[in-house]
Amino acid sequence: MLKEFFNNTVVPYEMPVDYIDRFASPIHTAQNVDLFLNDEIKDCITMRRFIRDTRRNPASKVFQTILADKIKVKTYLTDRALTGDYKTNREKRWEAHPNSVQYALRRSCMKIETKLLLQIATFEGCDIGLVHNLQHDGLLSDPFEYCKCPITGDNIQYNEFADDALHPTHGKSKFQVGHLNPLKASDTDGANGHTADNISWISENGNRIQGSLSIDEVNALLKRIYQNRPELHD
Repeated sequence: MLKEFFNNTVVPYEMPVDYIDRFASPIHTAQNVDLFLNDEIKDCITMRRFIRDTRRNPASKVFQTILADKIKVKTYLTDRALTGDYKTNREKRWEAHPNSVQYALRRSCMKIETKLLLQIATFEGCDIGLVHNLQHDGLLSDPFEYCKCPITGDNIQYNEFADDALHPTHGKSKFQVGHLNPLKASDTDGANGHTADNISWISENGNRIQGSLSIDEVNALLKRIYQNRPELHD
Protein backbone atom coordinates (compact mmCIF):
# COMPACT_ATOMS: atom_id res chain seq x y z
CA MET A 1 0.00 0.00 0.00
CA LEU A 2 2.87 2.38 0.73
CA LYS A 3 4.21 1.84 -2.78
CA GLU A 4 0.78 2.63 -4.25
CA PHE A 5 0.61 5.76 -2.12
CA PHE A 6 3.95 7.14 -3.26
CA ASN A 7 3.18 6.28 -6.89
CA ASN A 8 -0.02 8.35 -6.75
CA THR A 9 0.80 11.56 -4.91
CA VAL A 10 -0.87 14.90 -5.63
CA VAL A 11 0.86 17.47 -3.44
CA PRO A 12 4.63 17.85 -2.84
CA TYR A 13 6.21 15.72 -0.10
CA GLU A 14 2.98 13.79 0.38
CA MET A 15 3.08 10.85 2.79
CA PRO A 16 0.50 9.00 4.93
CA VAL A 17 1.70 10.58 8.18
CA ASP A 18 -0.66 12.75 10.19
CA TYR A 19 -1.33 14.20 13.60
CA ILE A 20 -3.49 12.00 15.81
CA ASP A 21 -5.23 14.86 17.62
CA ARG A 22 -5.55 18.31 16.11
CA PHE A 23 -6.22 19.82 19.54
CA ALA A 24 -3.25 18.26 21.35
CA SER A 25 -1.01 20.81 23.06
CA PRO A 26 1.71 20.81 21.99
CA ILE A 27 0.61 19.30 18.69
CA HIS A 28 3.99 18.51 17.16
CA THR A 29 5.24 15.65 19.34
CA ALA A 30 6.25 12.07 18.62
CA GLN A 31 3.30 10.85 20.68
CA ASN A 32 0.86 12.78 18.46
CA VAL A 33 2.08 11.55 15.07
CA ASP A 34 1.19 8.26 13.41
CA LEU A 35 1.10 6.42 10.10
CA PHE A 36 -2.40 6.29 8.61
CA LEU A 37 -3.33 3.68 6.01
CA ASN A 38 -7.01 3.33 6.84
CA ASP A 39 -9.89 2.75 4.41
CA GLU A 40 -10.26 6.48 3.71
CA ILE A 41 -6.62 6.76 2.62
CA LYS A 42 -6.90 3.58 0.56
CA ASP A 43 -10.05 4.85 -1.18
CA CYS A 44 -8.29 8.10 -2.07
CA ILE A 45 -5.31 6.29 -3.59
CA THR A 46 -7.59 3.86 -5.43
CA MET A 47 -9.55 6.81 -6.83
CA ARG A 48 -6.38 8.59 -7.97
CA ARG A 49 -5.21 5.46 -9.74
CA PHE A 50 -8.61 5.00 -11.35
CA ILE A 51 -8.94 8.51 -12.79
CA ARG A 52 -5.53 8.16 -14.49
CA ASP A 53 -6.48 4.86 -16.11
CA THR A 54 -7.67 5.89 -19.59
CA ARG A 55 -8.82 2.35 -20.30
CA ARG A 56 -11.31 2.30 -17.43
CA ASN A 57 -11.99 6.02 -17.29
CA PRO A 58 -12.86 7.56 -20.69
CA ALA A 59 -13.07 10.96 -18.98
CA SER A 60 -9.56 10.73 -17.56
CA LYS A 61 -8.52 14.11 -18.98
CA VAL A 62 -11.42 15.90 -17.31
CA PHE A 63 -10.81 14.25 -13.93
CA GLN A 64 -7.06 14.81 -13.99
CA THR A 65 -7.49 18.44 -15.04
CA ILE A 66 -9.94 19.24 -12.28
CA LEU A 67 -7.89 17.36 -9.67
CA ALA A 68 -4.69 19.18 -10.59
CA ASP A 69 -6.42 22.54 -10.49
CA LYS A 70 -9.53 23.27 -8.47
CA ILE A 71 -9.69 20.19 -6.24
CA LYS A 72 -6.04 20.30 -5.21
CA VAL A 73 -6.13 24.00 -4.38
CA LYS A 74 -9.46 24.01 -2.54
CA THR A 75 -8.83 20.73 -0.72
CA TYR A 76 -5.22 20.96 0.35
CA LEU A 77 -4.27 24.64 0.42
CA THR A 78 -5.49 27.36 2.74
CA ASP A 79 -7.39 30.38 1.52
CA ARG A 80 -5.63 33.73 1.43
CA ALA A 81 -6.51 35.31 4.77
CA LEU A 82 -4.30 38.29 5.50
CA THR A 83 -6.24 39.60 8.51
CA GLY A 84 -7.19 38.11 11.86
CA ASP A 85 -5.15 36.19 14.41
CA TYR A 86 -4.02 33.44 12.04
CA LYS A 87 -2.93 34.64 8.62
CA THR A 88 -2.77 32.08 5.82
CA ASN A 89 -1.66 32.21 2.20
CA ARG A 90 -1.92 28.95 0.26
CA GLU A 91 0.13 26.78 2.60
CA LYS A 92 -0.87 23.16 3.20
CA ARG A 93 -3.79 23.09 5.59
CA TRP A 94 -2.04 20.90 8.17
CA GLU A 95 0.80 23.43 8.27
CA ALA A 96 -1.51 26.24 9.41
CA HIS A 97 -1.98 27.03 13.09
CA PRO A 98 -4.34 24.37 14.54
CA ASN A 99 -6.60 27.13 15.90
CA SER A 100 -7.06 28.61 12.43
CA VAL A 101 -10.34 27.98 10.62
CA GLN A 102 -8.20 27.03 7.61
CA TYR A 103 -6.53 24.11 9.41
CA ALA A 104 -7.37 20.50 8.54
CA LEU A 105 -5.72 17.15 9.12
CA ARG A 106 -4.09 15.55 6.10
CA ARG A 107 -6.45 12.56 6.16
CA SER A 108 -9.47 14.89 6.29
CA CYS A 109 -8.20 16.58 3.13
CA MET A 110 -7.77 13.25 1.36
CA LYS A 111 -11.34 12.28 2.26
CA ILE A 112 -12.52 15.58 0.75
CA GLU A 113 -10.59 14.86 -2.45
CA THR A 114 -12.26 11.46 -2.80
CA LYS A 115 -15.73 12.93 -2.22
CA LEU A 116 -15.30 15.68 -4.81
CA LEU A 117 -14.02 13.25 -7.45
CA LEU A 118 -16.85 10.80 -6.80
CA GLN A 119 -19.41 13.61 -6.95
CA ILE A 120 -18.28 14.33 -10.51
CA ALA A 121 -19.12 10.74 -11.43
CA THR A 122 -22.67 11.38 -10.19
CA PHE A 123 -23.22 14.49 -12.30
CA GLU A 124 -26.07 14.01 -14.78
CA GLY A 125 -24.65 12.84 -18.11
CA CYS A 126 -21.36 11.44 -16.84
CA ASP A 127 -19.97 8.52 -18.88
CA ILE A 128 -21.88 5.40 -17.88
CA GLY A 129 -18.85 3.19 -18.44
CA LEU A 130 -16.73 4.90 -15.82
CA VAL A 131 -19.73 4.93 -13.46
CA HIS A 132 -20.08 1.15 -13.78
CA ASN A 133 -16.35 0.69 -13.21
CA LEU A 134 -16.48 2.76 -10.03
CA GLN A 135 -19.44 0.72 -8.83
CA HIS A 136 -17.58 -2.50 -9.64
CA ASP A 137 -14.63 -1.29 -7.52
CA GLY A 138 -16.95 -0.49 -4.61
CA LEU A 139 -16.20 3.23 -4.74
CA LEU A 140 -19.64 4.34 -5.91
CA SER A 141 -22.97 3.13 -4.60
CA ASP A 142 -25.45 1.34 -6.84
CA PRO A 143 -27.94 2.87 -7.30
CA PHE A 144 -26.99 6.50 -6.64
CA GLU A 145 -28.67 9.88 -6.88
CA TYR A 146 -27.47 12.60 -9.22
CA CYS A 147 -25.37 15.24 -7.49
CA LYS A 148 -27.41 18.39 -6.99
CA CYS A 149 -26.26 21.90 -6.25
CA PRO A 150 -26.98 22.12 -2.50
CA ILE A 151 -28.33 25.66 -2.92
CA THR A 152 -30.50 25.57 -6.07
CA GLY A 153 -31.35 21.86 -6.01
CA ASP A 154 -30.59 21.57 -9.75
CA ASN A 155 -28.81 18.46 -11.01
CA ILE A 156 -25.24 19.40 -11.92
CA GLN A 157 -24.70 18.70 -15.62
CA TYR A 158 -21.53 16.79 -16.45
CA ASN A 159 -21.13 18.12 -20.00
CA GLU A 160 -21.25 21.74 -18.82
CA PHE A 161 -18.81 20.92 -16.04
CA ALA A 162 -16.37 19.15 -18.39
CA ASP A 163 -16.46 22.02 -20.89
CA ASP A 164 -15.81 24.50 -18.10
CA ALA A 165 -12.85 22.41 -16.86
CA LEU A 166 -11.23 21.88 -20.26
CA HIS A 167 -11.94 25.36 -21.67
CA PRO A 168 -11.70 27.71 -18.69
CA THR A 169 -12.40 31.42 -18.86
CA HIS A 170 -10.00 33.48 -16.76
CA GLY A 171 -11.68 34.83 -13.65
CA LYS A 172 -14.94 32.98 -14.26
CA SER A 173 -16.19 29.48 -13.48
CA LYS A 174 -19.63 27.91 -13.68
CA PHE A 175 -18.87 25.54 -10.80
CA GLN A 176 -17.22 26.05 -7.43
CA VAL A 177 -16.10 23.96 -4.50
CA GLY A 178 -17.76 25.45 -1.45
CA HIS A 179 -18.26 24.90 2.25
CA LEU A 180 -21.90 24.35 3.15
CA ASN A 181 -21.42 26.12 6.47
CA PRO A 182 -18.82 28.76 7.40
CA LEU A 183 -15.57 27.34 8.73
CA LYS A 184 -15.10 27.17 12.50
CA ALA A 185 -11.81 26.24 14.14
CA SER A 186 -13.56 24.55 17.08
CA ASP A 187 -15.63 22.22 14.90
CA THR A 188 -15.70 18.65 16.22
CA ASP A 189 -18.60 17.03 14.37
CA GLY A 190 -17.61 17.92 10.80
CA ALA A 191 -20.56 20.21 10.14
CA ASN A 192 -18.64 23.48 10.21
CA GLY A 193 -15.02 22.61 9.49
CA HIS A 194 -12.93 21.76 6.45
CA THR A 195 -14.36 18.25 6.22
CA ALA A 196 -15.99 16.01 3.62
CA ASP A 197 -19.37 16.45 5.33
CA ASN A 198 -19.16 20.22 4.93
CA ILE A 199 -18.02 20.56 1.32
CA SER A 200 -19.56 20.08 -2.11
CA TRP A 201 -19.59 21.18 -5.72
CA ILE A 202 -21.84 24.22 -6.05
CA SER A 203 -23.21 25.81 -9.21
CA GLU A 204 -22.44 29.37 -10.21
CA ASN A 205 -25.96 30.48 -9.30
CA GLY A 206 -25.81 28.58 -6.02
CA ASN A 207 -22.50 30.17 -5.11
CA ARG A 208 -23.87 33.62 -5.94
CA ILE A 209 -26.95 33.07 -3.77
CA GLN A 210 -25.08 31.59 -0.81
CA GLY A 211 -22.33 34.17 -0.48
CA SER A 212 -21.08 33.84 3.10
CA LEU A 213 -24.31 32.33 4.46
CA SER A 214 -24.74 28.91 6.00
CA ILE A 215 -27.12 26.37 4.49
CA ASP A 216 -29.70 27.09 7.22
CA GLU A 217 -29.43 30.82 6.54
CA VAL A 218 -29.84 30.27 2.80
CA ASN A 219 -32.92 28.10 3.35
CA ALA A 220 -34.46 30.71 5.64
CA LEU A 221 -33.77 33.44 3.08
CA LEU A 222 -35.33 31.47 0.22
CA LYS A 223 -38.42 30.69 2.31
CA ARG A 224 -38.80 34.36 3.19
CA ILE A 225 -38.50 35.38 -0.47
CA TYR A 226 -41.12 32.80 -1.43
CA GLN A 227 -43.50 34.02 1.27
CA ASN A 228 -42.98 37.66 0.39
CA ARG A 229 -43.40 37.15 -3.36
CA PRO A 230 -46.79 35.46 -3.95
CA GLU A 231 -46.54 36.32 -7.66
CA LEU A 232 -43.83 33.67 -7.90
CA HIS A 233 -46.03 30.86 -6.60
CA ASP A 234 -47.36 29.98 -10.05
